[in-house]
Amino acid sequence: MNQILCSTGALIGIPNGRDYRLLEKLSGKLNCDGYEFMMYSSWYGKEEEIADFLKQSGLNIPVMHCEKHIGECISRNEEGDLAEAIWKFRKNCEVARKVPENLSSICGTGRFQTSIFLIICGPTGSWKQWRKSMA
Repeated sequence: MNQILCSTGALIGIPNGRDYRLLEKLSGKLNCDGYEFMMYSSWYGKEEEIADFLKQSGLNIPVMHCEKHIGECISRNEEGDLAEAIWKFRKNCEVARKVPENLSSICGTGRFQTSIFLIICGPTGSWKQWRKSMA
């Protein structure tokens, strides 16, 4: 079944202090099937709080958009960037795993996880380093 999803980034941003709690109020004003939850760097350290909020909200969130700075870390390719990207990706996965069942597959195992690694780390990335850090 096809769904029309709205990115939470269209609702939550700098002008409203990136207050994820606004999703509850704003979601009632939209006519869509669900949401793509977008993580922001300012939310690190609040993963439990955000996951709990999303679970209790009852919103349909079948997709998660990992925080955009992960890609920047990989693109810069400077010392420590891969480790930072892995740390951020892990934090994003922690949120995804705690939210509704249909979202937890973003950080699953097997072929899907391999595909995510290739998207994030590229074909020359260190699979062993990434895999070890995700264990």
